[in-house]
Order: sequence, then C-alpha cells, then structure tokens
Amino acid sequence: MSDVILLTGEPRVGKTTVIQKIIENLDCEISGFYTQEIREENERTGFKIITFHGIEKILAHVNIKGSPRVSKYGIDLQALDWVVSESLEKAIQQNKSVFIIDEIGAMEIFSKYFCAVVSKLLSGNFLVIGTIVKRSFPFTDKIKSMSNVTLLEVSRDNQEAIVQEVLDFVRKTNACKTKTG
Repeated sequence: MSDVILLTGEPRVGKTTVIQKIIENLDCEISGFYTQEIREENERTGFKIITFHGIEKILAHVNIKGSPRVSKYGIDLQALDWVVSESLEKAIQQNKSVFIIDEIGAMEIFSKYFCAVVSKLLSGNFLVIGTIVKRSFPFTDKIKSMSNVTLLEVSRDNQEAIVQEVLDFVRKTNACKTKTG
C-alpha cells in the first residue's frame, strides 16, 4: 500500500508553497502536478495546473462559462483529465514511485476520472505527497480516513517544520533521496 502524506489547512495558508519547497529538496524523478494562481492586475482570476514535464493547462478561470463551478471559477474538466492522464495514469502504468498531487480539492473532485486515478494511486505501492482540501467532501473525507495517510495541517507558523517533517518521512521510505539530511 502507498505511503501517503497529505497537507491540509485553510485556503491561502501556504500549502502549495510548502509543496514547492519539498519538491526543491527531492532528488528523484517525480510524477504528478502542482497548481499555480493566475493573477491579472493583482487579482486572482484562475488556476493553472502544471506537470513536472512543464506542460501547463488552465484548470479554472473566471472567464470559463458553464458548469461545474467553484465560487467564481469555471472548471475545465477536459484539461484536468488530460493532465491526470499524462502525469498520473501513465506514470502508474510505468510503475514510477514518487507522486506529487497539488491538490485534491473542490475543483478536482468534480472529475470522476481524477477521483478514480487518485484512488488507484493511493491503493498502489507508491510514495504520494500532496495537498487536500480541509473542507469536508465525501471523497476527500474517505481519503483522510485511510490507514496509510498521514495528514499534516499547515499554518503560517509551521511551514518550515512541515517541510522538514515531510523530507524526514521521505528519507524513511527510501523511495526518493533528498538534497538535505
């Protein structure tokens, strides 16, 4: 079964920042993706989803019409499913061992494909590091309660300690080398 460490916390507390610091200190091949805000004139207008092979897609944007929607953002499920196929599904088939998922959140869980691939990943033999929405949703609550999941809550005050704790966890799994320690 997978070794899974998931970061949670309030929105805008720095979960993705912590993930990026962890990634900077990993010395191995990583599969998966991370998210990044899209800002226009100092206002957040959406989110990009970026693979570790440098492919970027718009995940959500204020200008995407129709549903599904989270708050003011329309979600591009085709873009999400394409990224999941390219960055997670293919890597599972190639038996890669280290995955980053930023994030398992309200937008992503609209995709049944995303949920199916994440479930497959969490029940496989992989090291998974990711972020997960703090709010309660049936799919994310099920993940949080899995016996192989370690859940860490990020705050503005504990980001460096969380980075170190995750890197220590990674070292113990022997799935990936780290650049420090």
